Amino acid sequence: MARALARLDPAAREIVRLAEWEGLSPAEIAVVIGVRPGTARVRLHRARRALAADPELRGVLQDGDHTTRLEASTLPR
Repeated sequence: MARALARLDPAAREIVRLAEWEGLSPAEIAVVIGVRPGTARVRLHRARRALAADPELRGVLQDGDHTTRLEASTLPR
C-alpha cells in the first residue's frame, strides 16, 4: 500500500491522506486545499481510481468503494 501511495503525485497523495486518514469530507478537503467542493470530489475520485488501478493493489481496493478506509499506518507522512 505504501509503495502505491508513493507512486501518486503529491497533490493526489495529500487528498487521499485528508480523506482516508483524517476522515475529511470532500467539502472539508476543498477548504483545506483551497478549491471548490466539486473539484475536491473529482480529485479524490481520480486519486482513488489511480490506487485501484495500481497492480500492487488490484483486488484489494475496488474503484468507487468510498466506504473502504485505508489504514493510517500505510499513508506516508
